[in-house]
Amino acid sequence: MEGKDELEIVIENVMEDEPDMLADLIRELHHPQIKACLDIGHAACASDVPLQKWIDTLAPCLGHFHIHENHGHRDEHLALGTCGKDLSPLFQSINDICEEGTTLTIESHDSLTSARWLTRHGLIE
Repeated sequence: MEGKDELEIVIENVMEDEPDMLADLIRELHHPQIKACLDIGHAACASDVPLQKWIDTLAPCLGHFHIHENHGHRDEHLALGTCGKDLSPLFQSINDICEEGTTLTIESHDSLTSARWLTRHGLIE
C-alpha cells in the first residue's frame, strides 16, 4: 500500500467505563501508527471517571478526539454548548498535552452549531 508509513490507526473508546483498558491495549500493541481516539461523549455516558482523567491516562497515545455533548445517559451526539458544560478545560488539555497533528472530529448531529461554538470560543476562525 502506497503511503502505508503515514497511515494512522486510532482505536476509540466506546462503552468502556475507565480509560486504562484502552491505554494498556495501545501500550501493548507498541506501534507508532496506532493511537487512541477519545470520544468525549462516550466517556461522559459510559463512565463516572472525569474527562481530565481520561485525557491524562491516554495522553501518551492520543491521536484523535470525537467531540460532542450528551446529558450523561446515552450517546446523543449533541452540538457543543448544548448541555452547558464547560469545555474549556478539554481544549486547554488538548493544547497542553497532545502532540502537534492531533485531530478532532465534530461528531454531533448539528455540526454547524458546534462550529459556531468553536468560533465564539476562539478555537477556530
